[in-house]
Amino acid sequence: MSIRRLDHLVMPFQDLAAAVELFTQLGFRVGTRNRHPWGTENHIVQFPGTFLELITVGEGATVPAHAPRNFSFGQHVAGWLKHQQEPMSMVVLSSADAAADAKHFAQSNIGDFEPFYFRREGKRPDGSTVEVAFTLAFATSAAMPDHSFFVCQQHFPQNFWNAAAQQHDNGVVALDRIVIRHNDPQVMVPFLEAFTGVKARQDKGNVTMPLQDGDIHMVPVADADRAADVRPRVEVIRFRVSSLADVQSRAAQAGLKSSVKEARDGSVLLVSAPQLGSMMLAFKTGAV
Repeated sequence: MSIRRLDHLVMPFQDLAAAVELFTQLGFRVGTRNRHPWGTENHIVQFPGTFLELITVGEGATVPAHAPRNFSFGQHVAGWLKHQQEPMSMVVLSSADAAADAKHFAQSNIGDFEPFYFRREGKRPDGSTVEVAFTLAFATSAAMPDHSFFVCQQHFPQNFWNAAAQQHDNGVVALDRIVIRHNDPQVMVPFLEAFTGVKARQDKGNVTMPLQDGDIHMVPVADADRAADVRPRVEVIRFRVSSLADVQSRAAQAGLKSSVKEARDGSVLLVSAPQLGSMMLAFKTGAV
């Protein structure tokens, strides 16, 4: 199995228009609104090889329920919007063969779901329409029961990925890390190794899953909070950017809180916003 990459992150928002406004204010190029037949509506923020899916449930939409061996994407989004605060619910990796991955997940006891195939019409930045199609294979972890995981096989990648859509005014060139905070990151290791196909790196309680051009990084909760059994959550989504100054200026103009933290390998700008709940966006300079 080749090393997977982060394919995309599913981010449900109660107010999708407010989410689009936030990312636009921060200098991201946000795609047009798309609608799915199972009731969800989304906007895509695309980077080379990966993207953010800003998503909600359409007004008055009928959302299919989960069924035996059938994971309902729409029901997951609807449930997340009803019960959770931060907008980060699904971690998605790339797949070359989603049907084979579904069998592997079943054999590994991390998900016994039928592969889910769908297609829709997409729009390029110039307004022209194309067909895009995907097959998804889902996995779940009892150690992160609220979140879901899946892999995504693109059948017409040439129609989906678009260099023009990846040109962001804020200088962001890649999405390269998600940080998950968990009471005990080590309990996630068997699931993550089966899901990603790579060996975990463990250091001082942290767990890192190295992926192509990025990683999943898990950190423990603070000692003072450990007894409280804090719910696992995605704490940070990190981007690579040519300059921190531009994003920091845009955040200030939008009235958002930001701060610069010094890390071992450089400076990181952290941005918080009401639309993000307790989650933050991080921006780091340098190549991926």
